Amino acid sequence: MRSDLTAEEARLVGEGFLPANFARLREAQRKGGLAAAKALYRAGKKGPFATSYGDPEAMLAGARRMAENPEVARMVRAVRKGDILAITYNAPNDLISKATRGPFTHTVLCVSDKAPPEFIEALGLSGNVSDPNGNKVLRSMMADHTGSTWSVRLLRPTQGLSPLEAEKAVRRAVAYAETQLGKPYDFAFTETNGRGRNDAFYCSELTYKAYTHPRGADLPIRLRKAAARDEAIASLSRVLEGLKPDDQGALAHDFAMLAARMPLDEAHIVSFLADRVAPATALTRAVADTPARRTALRVALGKLVDGTGFARISGALRRSTEAEQAGDFNGVFGLGRRLAALGGIVVAGVRDAHGLTKDLGFLRSLSLTWRLAHTFVPEAEILARFLLGPDDARTRQIHEGLDGLDALARDAGRVPGLAAVWPLPRRARREVHPDFVSPSDLAWAGLPHQDFNARPENPLDEARWRATRGAQPGR
Repeated sequence: MRSDLTAEEARLVGEGFLPANFARLREAQRKGGLAAAKALYRAGKKGPFATSYGDPEAMLAGARRMAENPEVARMVRAVRKGDILAITYNAPNDLISKATRGPFTHTVLCVSDKAPPEFIEALGLSGNVSDPNGNKVLRSMMADHTGSTWSVRLLRPTQGLSPLEAEKAVRRAVAYAETQLGKPYDFAFTETNGRGRNDAFYCSELTYKAYTHPRGADLPIRLRKAAARDEAIASLSRVLEGLKPDDQGALAHDFAMLAARMPLDEAHIVSFLADRVAPATALTRAVADTPARRTALRVALGKLVDGTGFARISGALRRSTEAEQAGDFNGVFGLGRRLAALGGIVVAGVRDAHGLTKDLGFLRSLSLTWRLAHTFVPEAEILARFLLGPDDARTRQIHEGLDGLDALARDAGRVPGLAAVWPLPRRARREVHPDFVSPSDLAWAGLPHQDFNARPENPLDEARWRATRGAQPGR
């Protein structure tokens, strides 16, 4: 069969950049077209597969890139079954890199011991969200992960184990990844996807858990957590789930692109919420379904973003707190004063809500405000700290407002039955979510590794990368 290949193709097969059966794939393509070649290459393997998987032309194009790029060629010869590749495409403004505070944007697990390497990966935010073969855990080829700007850190979690222990760990890690094939991409970026089940994966979640999960290799990998980032990612996923978007993957992608523009100005935030989010979620579509309502929504959002939207309720909350501290709610008449303060806060909140959204229809806007409050308010401080900074005046204002709401909720709890009929939103707890792991977290976890860097001016080492960007270790 090898005589049917061109001299170039034969050379690339010999160097391990094309599969050994490439001549058979060419013959199948000649007789039955591309579908026949793909079917031959995929036979006996569990899918789903990347769109190009088994395409001889894609294989040849990838093999040429491997041969032309010394760093890629060196990696292809070094990679073994069970290795994790942490990939960067060396794009300084890449949205994943900016959101996760590291250069690496994707990870894949090598699941083959034949040349060229093949992988299982969770492809979503790092790929094309509109690709029908994407947004899920799938099988891909080495040709899908090469390019002139491509660099990788090859991680070998089993290095240092005995040969028998390493073989067992690799077998279990690969089996774990194969079990997840076909599961959707985890656009919630949480271990249990908000539903208590491991039924979706993002890229570094899959590769990390293949080695750390009890049903995987069950090896320890220690990560240093980036608290503010992890809090914000978990918080954003809860907001998205509450909004009930038409396409959570696409909206999560666009949120990440917005975050990549940091520092953000108020105009960008207002435009994104009014023009992108509101028309695309079940919760908000009714107040963005006409040009007039969209205009009114922009005005209301502008007041919320600049901190002037809830001036009345802010004042009422402040007065209630001052009265509490002065002891006005103690004694025989204290309950009456407390109820009066609660009533004043309710009236102030309704007036603020009506003033913000009067052009949207009062009853409609009041109901929406109540539902949005329970979606956004608990997460507001976490997101503001991440997007605007902890010292921003708007972040401090949100912090004070949530203090007031917490005090109000405590007051409402003292009135029998009130909390049940009038449940107030409460701030979400700030905590590091140990289940989140970014590609850079994994690449910088201290695992045995080799670097294959096509762009030395963009370092892969954590200390050097941060030095080039003036970043602080706390991320």
